[in-house]
Amino acid sequence: MNMTTDGPDDTAVRFRAEICWLGPIMGAPEESDEPGKVKIAGAEDPALGKSFVVALLRVQEKDGYFIELPTNRPRELTEDPTNKPRELTSPKSDRHGWFAVAAPTELWQEPAEGVLVVLLYNQSKDLAYYTYDDYKPTHKPVGKEEIRGARAMLSSEKILDPMPPAVHDKIANAIEAAIVELLTTQKAKDIRKGLAELRPTPEPKPDDDLELVFAVASCQYPSAMLEGAVAGASYGRLADWVSGNEYRRPQFLLLVGDQIYVDGTAGLFDPTSQFDRFVRPYEILYRMNPVRDVLRRLPAYMMMDDHEIRDNWEPRVDDTRPDREMMEGRRSYLKFQRRAGPSEVSPVDDSSHPIWFAFKREPFGVFMADTRTERKMRTARHVAPARIMSDAQMMKLLEWLSDGKDREMPKIVATPSILLPRHARALQRNRVVSALRSDGWDGYPHSLRQVLTHIAREKIRNVVFVSGDEHLACVARVVLDAGDGDPVVFHSVHSSPLFAPFPFANSVREDLVANEEFDFHPARDRGGGVDDDNDGAGDAPGGGREMRCRVETRFAAAGDGFAILRVYGKPGAWKMQCDFDRAGGPDARSCFTYALS
Repeated sequence: MNMTTDGPDDTAVRFRAEICWLGPIMGAPEESDEPGKVKIAGAEDPALGKSFVVALLRVQEKDGYFIELPTNRPRELTEDPTNKPRELTSPKSDRHGWFAVAAPTELWQEPAEGVLVVLLYNQSKDLAYYTYDDYKPTHKPVGKEEIRGARAMLSSEKILDPMPPAVHDKIANAIEAAIVELLTTQKAKDIRKGLAELRPTPEPKPDDDLELVFAVASCQYPSAMLEGAVAGASYGRLADWVSGNEYRRPQFLLLVGDQIYVDGTAGLFDPTSQFDRFVRPYEILYRMNPVRDVLRRLPAYMMMDDHEIRDNWEPRVDDTRPDREMMEGRRSYLKFQRRAGPSEVSPVDDSSHPIWFAFKREPFGVFMADTRTERKMRTARHVAPARIMSDAQMMKLLEWLSDGKDREMPKIVATPSILLPRHARALQRNRVVSALRSDGWDGYPHSLRQVLTHIAREKIRNVVFVSGDEHLACVARVVLDAGDGDPVVFHSVHSSPLFAPFPFANSVREDLVANEEFDFHPARDRGGGVDDDNDGAGDAPGGGREMRCRVETRFAAAGDGFAILRVYGKPGAWKMQCDFDRAGGPDARSCFTYALS
């Protein structure tokens, strides 16, 4: 149906300006697809429908209100013809209202406090069928003769006519009026949760130690109606760290799994519809004010784990068809946890849907490993050769660890599943089949030995593994001896849960073998039987020189929270400070310091 009429030129155009319903969620500048820009993700208010345009406003608080500051960009490079050349862009939102926009990093230049992300919703009938892509502020609007010509050439029953001048010419003023109304009627404290902040990492002075400070967290159980303040307490304390001084403020956040629980009632009352199971939990999470306060100010790199799919998910033994729950969980993870980046990558060999990735926070490197969606089927007969990740991902991880250019630099490997210490239940009676009782790396002994062997043989030092999942905070110092008199040290840090209200779901110290020595032979699998070297994997003839692994573990105080890791020093003298945050302030924290090598 033809939606354009040749009515009078006094067509009304009116917008309603609101901050994001969900978000903003900050990406990292170094992960942007466009140089000089940073991704910002968010979602539209479902009660207001699709937004027409996203306005990015440089703002500063004055007398309790935000005032808009001009950009430093030449006016001809912006698309807003008003006297305030703000950044306007199309939201291009999906069916659930989620969008991501690329914002120039120069918008955050001082004296701006940040960038207020404002959505403009159409409130006029005459604009209802047009989008921002139909509106070209710097172009001449289409006149009535051109519209009539377009009608003659195209089927007006199937295509929307160009935007008429009566509508086009009033849009800029209507946007300006809506933004002014928002900024003058809403106090800064009420709309600050829509402010995206970007703080660059300070450049170190020549004599300063190099330093990387980041937060590690996982496992945010869904909050009930009356649990909001309690459920968001850990995020609230993390927001305090983000507001801290240069020394203690994290540069980014690693969320290493179970950011949401699609199975919060363990199957008793879990939803079955796609929306209620894989969309609504993210809306609940991102609507929590403490979560918003962190993610609008701190870039977060996220990796999914089992509760984004199903508790302890792994491929079924009796059904080799694609698992619909896993595919929906992975799709929702990419949509809601990776909306602000990093972008999805192409398949690599047997990694058909890679969600693992690496990034640099110069001069340090981080590898975010996927230990959930690529794990292979396990049975009592075939547990020894089972893999916790694809061969392609494993090879990429090992190559990344061996990178010669950054050989002496600390490397951070984030895996949702705990690497070390091992579970006592996975080592029962020296039988490899006991590995079936573990959901961590020791449940896949071949993969564990691959990583340990590579680190030992290649003499890769200053490696720190970080993980979540067990709801038990600890740090393991691991010494690997390949039998050549030159042992290698690395560390495995396991973070506490953000919110885990059920004690029976939490691991206890007795579940883990805190201090142990075990020998293992590289690449020795026969699929089952007696484990003569007590390494949790079946033995086979041959396999190379025996190696030894010594694990010494220190546990942090129990409770909900997160870890703040500070890696600092110079080549040859690296240290790590691990601060496990708890409710109750500094007196309740556990702080451990280690030399990395």
